[in-house]
Amino acid sequence: MLRSPVRLRHDDAELARCVAAGDGLAFATLDDRYRKALSRYARTLLRRSEHDAEDIVQDVLICAHDALRAGDLPDELRPWLYRLTRNRAINEVRRARWGDESLDSEAIGARGEREEPDAVLRRKESVRRLVEDLADLPVSQRTALLARELDGQTPEQVAEQLGVSVAAARMLATRARTNLIKTRDARDADCADVRAVLLEAHERGVRPSEHALRHLTGCDPCSAYQRDIRRLSKQLHALNPLFGLPLIGGLAQIAGGGTKTAVVSATLAVAVVASGGIVVLNSAVHQPGDPAPFMLLSIRDSQGRAVKKGGAIPEGFTIVSARIRLPAGPSTMPRHSRAPYPAVTLPCPAGMTLDGLQMPNRSFPPSLRRIGFSSDSIPGHSTSAQIQLGHHGLKRAFDMTVAIDCRRPDANGSISTNPRKLKPGERLAHVCNVRRSAQLRSSPDGKPQGSVELGAPVAIQRRDASGAWTRVAVDGKLAIPGWMKTSALCP
Repeated sequence: MLRSPVRLRHDDAELARCVAAGDGLAFATLDDRYRKALSRYARTLLRRSEHDAEDIVQDVLICAHDALRAGDLPDELRPWLYRLTRNRAINEVRRARWGDESLDSEAIGARGEREEPDAVLRRKESVRRLVEDLADLPVSQRTALLARELDGQTPEQVAEQLGVSVAAARMLATRARTNLIKTRDARDADCADVRAVLLEAHERGVRPSEHALRHLTGCDPCSAYQRDIRRLSKQLHALNPLFGLPLIGGLAQIAGGGTKTAVVSATLAVAVVASGGIVVLNSAVHQPGDPAPFMLLSIRDSQGRAVKKGGAIPEGFTIVSARIRLPAGPSTMPRHSRAPYPAVTLPCPAGMTLDGLQMPNRSFPPSLRRIGFSSDSIPGHSTSAQIQLGHHGLKRAFDMTVAIDCRRPDANGSISTNPRKLKPGERLAHVCNVRRSAQLRSSPDGKPQGSVELGAPVAIQRRDASGAWTRVAVDGKLAIPGWMKTSALCP
């Protein structure tokens, strides 16, 4: 009852000024006015449960409150809040790929209520695909395009934001548009044409065209067709005893027979632990120099190229993988936020640290909603990873591969590609006790000047008199000093 007068009396600009002045009732009004709308918007972008969208919006509102209290008043409150929500949601889509599902929001725009149901569904699917395509863009391209198209920034403003030349800012936006168009065209390509390209590439023993590969990322039937081509070749080779013997040896390696990978796994004593009814079929450890068992996402060779299946695993990396089976049955999605997911825990070899999640599978059942690290699996800090898997019911069992890559830290304990050299008196730490990122301020009571992602390494320089704030430098080429809450750092 106390909120209505405030809502009627203040416009958004005045409301933002009241929040900046420390008016708690004003922030409650802002929350009440925008939370539901932002949650609907987040759900159209996330393709996940209502709980996930609410988590995003909660973080956005907290960041907005901190920014307003710090005196960073936007020109217009409403588009600013939507922009924060959009950027956070796209980052979440990029961080982890989840099972394919339709959008569950009631409307994407105000006009949705007047449209035919099939038109609304088509438009929802179009938005969902655009968000996925945006999430797949390199960060610099995505930032440049969204800043130009949605935030109305000039090339000069984009260049300043990214720290590049004006010409480079224009080129980034152009490349982003080009890649989005190529992805859309490839997705809409005729499956018969794509399969002909796949078959010809297989016959010639060459890599399929970029157009065909882009199509495969969004087309399960064509991906299955490519697997069928490869499977048929293996079956035909097995008919010849000269080829069948190596094939049998390969199968023995997967099953844990006396091959190099099996011996390494036993030597390193890797123990895979599963919960929630998940069955571990086999596991393996792939060391530097071994052939990569699948394409390694985010790992580059000495020439800076992506490591493809069969390519040598670069020095310093080890891949730990497990073939698992999700049993058929009802939903395994938790009923509340603290309930556990079914999970598989993969340990890194001794002396190595978790670096990232690998996704060997190209397609998943539509009901699979959750594939990702648990909150206590921190890249750069943890020595094992718990991979959570949740679904809304499986009609039949589903076999898949889960994998992580581990790295050996340098002398300072960092796995960063471009680590910051610690100065005398500094020590390395990691950001752990935050949901997604920790805010970095110019001083304990100063303005926000950026954020540090979960798991990021930082160099501790000193703490304030209270011990509640710690001055840190961010690991990497750009060592930006700032203050963050001590509670955000790993103990």
